[in-house]
Amino acid sequence: MMPLSAPGAFFQLGYVTSDLAVAKELFLGRRGVSGFFEFDTRTMARSGSPVPFMKVALGYSRGVMVELIEPDPCSPGIYGDALDSARPATLHHLGFLIDQEHFDALESELANAGVPLPVISRNGGMCLLYADTRAGDGLFTEMVVPTEAAKVLFERIPGDAPQLTSRGLVWR
Repeated sequence: MMPLSAPGAFFQLGYVTSDLAVAKELFLGRRGVSGFFEFDTRTMARSGSPVPFMKVALGYSRGVMVELIEPDPCSPGIYGDALDSARPATLHHLGFLIDQEHFDALESELANAGVPLPVISRNGGMCLLYADTRAGDGLFTEMVVPTEAAKVLFERIPGDAPQLTSRGLVWR
């Protein structure tokens, strides 16, 4: 398998949990997250969207986005395998911001190299993919293009947020 050298800026730690409320309390109390913006993909998904149903909480800890995902137990998608009932949250993926040109090239490069891409989404103005890099480090790798829709979403997250620009992140 081809190693993935992320061409973008690291910005996110993505965790999965079977209990979003418990995971939020952990990150609010011991991990320095000051607050969360929450949503449920059931209310956002368009008909025919490949996005699995899940509850999501987004916050910042020291400038790094923390994403907590509680997958729907009936359709956990790529998140179910990482759930660990002995832990309130399990690290699932690392997130990187990447510009559109590099995104398109990387998508093609990864597919040609045989790296599984279980999620590729260009819905609702968002542009992202998950590469299955678990064979290398045990985690998925998420690539997100900082589109206008992403900027609007990220601006709703409370806390110590870096400024999201078309070139990536700028810390204030």
